[in-house]
Amino acid sequence: MSWRKKDRENSADSADSSDSENIDNIADIADRSDSADIENVERDSITENKDLSESEDLSENNNLSENRDSSEHKALGQHRDNSPETESQRKRHLHNIGIVFLSSISAIILIVVSLILATMQIYPNVVDSGVRSSTSVTQQVGATSLKMVCPARLSVSESSDYGDKEYRESDGNSTSMSRFAAFGNVYRATVRNSKDGDDSASSLDSVENSDDYEDGENNESDESKNSSSNITFIASKNIDKDSQVLEGRLSQSDSGTGIAASSASWSTNGDLRGLSASSCINATRSQTFLAPETETGTLMRLVSVNTSSKSTIVQVRMWSVESGSNLITPSTGSAFTVPAHSESYFDISAAAPNSKGLYIQVLSEQTPVASFIQVRKMQGLTVKGVDVIQPLQADSKSALIPGVIKSDNAKLYLWSKTTSKVNVSWVGESGSKTVNNLLLEGKKLQIVDLGKVPEKVSALKVEANNPVFSMVSINRSGESGQEDLAFAEPVHSQGYSALVTPVKSEETTLYFASADSSESTVHLRVFDDKGALIARKTLVVPADSSIELEAKDFGDKAVVFEADSKSKVSFAARIHKKEVDDAHLAGISWIRSQSLEPQQVSIKVTETQRVVK
Repeated sequence: MSWRKKDRENSADSADSSDSENIDNIADIADRSDSADIENVERDSITENKDLSESEDLSENNNLSENRDSSEHKALGQHRDNSPETESQRKRHLHNIGIVFLSSISAIILIVVSLILATMQIYPNVVDSGVRSSTSVTQQVGATSLKMVCPARLSVSESSDYGDKEYRESDGNSTSMSRFAAFGNVYRATVRNSKDGDDSASSLDSVENSDDYEDGENNESDESKNSSSNITFIASKNIDKDSQVLEGRLSQSDSGTGIAASSASWSTNGDLRGLSASSCINATRSQTFLAPETETGTLMRLVSVNTSSKSTIVQVRMWSVESGSNLITPSTGSAFTVPAHSESYFDISAAAPNSKGLYIQVLSEQTPVASFIQVRKMQGLTVKGVDVIQPLQADSKSALIPGVIKSDNAKLYLWSKTTSKVNVSWVGESGSKTVNNLLLEGKKLQIVDLGKVPEKVSALKVEANNPVFSMVSINRSGESGQEDLAFAEPVHSQGYSALVTPVKSEETTLYFASADSSESTVHLRVFDDKGALIARKTLVVPADSSIELEAKDFGDKAVVFEADSKSKVSFAARIHKKEVDDAHLAGISWIRSQSLEPQQVSIKVTETQRVVK
């Protein structure tokens, strides 16, 4: 029992020591906090003493006799005594925990919002916002509705009666004619005045041709032509007043399907003596021209025809030989408006007077337009030429201009975006021959006088190391100082193409040219003025050569020609008029073939989230 007594004494000593430590702690707490409640401290001390007594009883009940256990209880008591927690401290502690919790929640919210905003920028399509970027898809599709415009004849008659009659400008006995044709899978073809609506259009006559028509020379059926292309539409009318609009509706867009047309006007007296002609022109938003000098006595005007039901503004940009690469600023302005179903003109000779040559871009803002340039040159009262300049096809590194023939006086116009080395050659039945090598500066129009075209030549070839725009002007002289001129451009043909002459077959000559290194085969079909198929012929164009054919060799009524070749063969025609020839006047004109390959149209679909108002 002595050990129990000894333990009680030790416990009593520990209790006394604990009481002393508690009193010291209470004093310390009172010193640190002016607002501490002494009664709470004493109550806490009593509670701690009670806990200490319970610890002693537990020690006795478990028979823990080792000093190490007593030391652990003592250490535990000391730890609790050294870390007292008052009510105010617990409240302060909870308050701090709340602040930390709320701060953490706020930070999390800010991070989430930032992530959401970043996601909106990366994926704008998921946001219903009128100002976000729109998505769009562009698709190339075949056109099923085709339109082209045949230029009306040039008119210069004065409406007033002032001055002497013999000095007033006059159209004289001007006569005009246009002819239209449609081929292949065309289920409806119409023609109308450019200033009229679609409801005033008249239909072309249709003819169904036999599928087993045989080649007169080879006695073989032409299997290169699909039977669906055996219906031909055709019509003709004069164009004295308004330009004519030809429209074809296609049941299918494929090779051998399309429309073609041309127009011409001629006169033997007045101020338009001579002959002018043009293939009909497709309406586009952008067109490019090369034009001759605008010297004194030259009338040159750009005509734009708007076939749509919406008006448009046409911008004209010009560069001259004199301005080099600098854009001309016309004193007359550089834009004009073309109302719906109408045509307007821009006076080039007034906008760029006394220039030696022009490179012209025509840009329509709202709708496609068909543009062409009417030219008349006068020297005093003497006519020096009347013709129509057609828009250029795309620039290219290799270009052929068929229909440049002996006795023509030729002048070549060249323009390129970049400096290029250019080779110019005459092309005939026996091949090609270089006539000029030159360096063409970028964005500067250059004119090359080629002189008189030699014999056995029927085409001009232009080759360059960079794409080049080119055009050739040709002229001839008649009696009493009268002259006539014509403008010819490169023809890029492959596959199916067609040419419609506005005059008689005896007044038409066909030209085919190829720059290929091997001979090219052309399948030619010929139709009369009623649309009936009257001849088929297989032509062979030697390598790097050109050939010519008289249209009358296919019949007195041969006026429509359809060509098909797997090679790149350029096809054009020269025309003249018997009335002009009989008056001993110069009368020359050039018309090009038109493609019957499918026309690709870019359709752009744009998705937008804007609200419709």
